[in-house]
Amino acid sequence: INDGADELGSCLVCMTTQGHGRVVGSVARSVMRGHPRPLVVVGRLADRKDYFEKTWPEPLSAKHIVACVDDTAAADAAVMVAAEWANALAMSLTILTVSAPPISLSGDERSDDIESSLQRLRDLLADRSLDIRTHVQSDPLGPAAGVSTYLSANPAGLLVVSTHARSGLSRLIGGATATSIVAASRVATVVVPLHKWSSG
Repeated sequence: INDGADELGSCLVCMTTQGHGRVVGSVARSVMRGHPRPLVVVGRLADRKDYFEKTWPEPLSAKHIVACVDDTAAADAAVMVAAEWANALAMSLTILTVSAPPISLSGDERSDDIESSLQRLRDLLADRSLDIRTHVQSDPLGPAAGVSTYLSANPAGLLVVSTHARSGLSRLIGGATATSIVAASRVATVVVPLHKWSSG
């Protein structure tokens, strides 16, 4: 797949994965590790409606793209790629982060940190004529559950996440969040491989 993509030059690789939980499919993971460009991954739940829903929007019919970010430098890559897609597809952009519900009742410093981080990411795109929003989704079960909950209430055409696309033991230690999100996502996911993004 990677050889074919390199031969074609300017192209987009899109593939399905049956990855469950912390482990994305081995072929998709290998492509992510070796491909220098973002990859579109369609997880096993993509475009499937919830049990209580009668319909689910057709692919790309929801003119809304969501960039799921955390508080690391990886967020910049996800947001920049999401902005390019939003511009190309004439979609609005939501920069989404998922946080655990606050435990302390003594202050909201953590909330302020999250909001300032989201504002910084929004400022990165200040020179673009995009409809940009930010949202903090609170979920005690983690990012994948929070993204799923958000998408159920706010249908999107695409989701963007970044990943280090680790393999072996390092995948179990870190980098599992993106694969969990892909597995839980009900829309196609643009995965940004950071090991290639950071090197240009």
